[in-house]
Amino acid sequence: MTGPMEIPVIDLGGLNGGGEERSRTLAELHDACKDWGFFWVENHGVDAPLMDEVKRFVYGHYEEHLEAKFYASALEFLRAGAHWVPVGPTKGGRLFVNIGDQIEVLSAGAYRSVLHRVAAGDQGRRLSVATFYNPGTDAVVAPAPRRDQDAGAAAYPGPYRFGDYLDYYQGTKFGDKDARFQAVKKLLG
Repeated sequence: MTGPMEIPVIDLGGLNGGGEERSRTLAELHDACKDWGFFWVENHGVDAPLMDEVKRFVYGHYEEHLEAKFYASALEFLRAGAHWVPVGPTKGGRLFVNIGDQIEVLSAGAYRSVLHRVAAGDQGRRLSVATFYNPGTDAVVAPAPRRDQDAGAAAYPGPYRFGDYLDYYQGTKFGDKDARFQAVKKLLG
């Protein structure tokens, strides 16, 4: 259970349980996707030794190749007037899940892709290993048909080739997402 401003934490072990436990876990996932656009998961099945090995590799690569670039880009970010709204530290074996643009389009806005930025903590670094689950570049993306579909689906682009979206996204990823959706929609029109 979470407080009023705490990011939801979902125990995925409940998906392996009986009917009521599984239904409750699915409802928690639905609510987190709908109301927050991101959440923590526990009991996700990723082995702790694998997570530790990834951390060692990422920190080693960061310190050897990226640390100086990070500080230079962070300084530019601050000079541009930006400011940090941190998600907070990873707790134990939790993973952070963020709903992406394709899920927002497929769900016709029922699940929102939330604007987010990585913020370093007081030690000057933050481990973030982003893993993206995207369709192939030739895959066609559009709002999924639903029985209770309302006019909200009309606000989303589609159908479009995911590769075309990626090409457009590269130049607009830090811009307004809704404007990007509308621009992609006009490109298709």
